[in-house]
Amino acid sequence: WDEHLGEALWAYRTTHKLTTGFTPFQLTFGLEAVVPIEIQIPSLRLALEHDLGEAESLTERLLTLEKLDEGRFRALHKNKSIQVQRKLRHDKLKNLIEFQPGDLVMVVDS
Repeated sequence: WDEHLGEALWAYRTTHKLTTGFTPFQLTFGLEAVVPIEIQIPSLRLALEHDLGEAESLTERLLTLEKLDEGRFRALHKNKSIQVQRKLRHDKLKNLIEFQPGDLVMVVDS
C-alpha cells in the first residue's frame, strides 16, 4: 500500500473540497497544480507561462500571491458558512428528550 501513497496524496491535494471550494494545493501555493501529463504534452497554460519575460513573470507571480490571499480569505469564510449550516441542520435533527420529575431513567454505574 505504501507504494501508492504518493498517488493517493496527489489525488487528495488536487481535488476541490466542498468546505473551501479550493484544492489544498491551491490554498498552499496559490495556483492550480500542473498535472503530470501537462509536462509531456504542454497545455496552453504552460505555454503562456514559458513565453513570459522576466518582468512579466514577476508581475504574474505578484498577482498570483494576491490571488492566494484572496482565495484563502474566501475559503475561510466559506468554511465558516458551511460549519454554521451543518450545525443548524444537526440541531434541527437532534431529538431533545426532556425528563419530568417521576420519569423512569436507566442509571449505569461505570
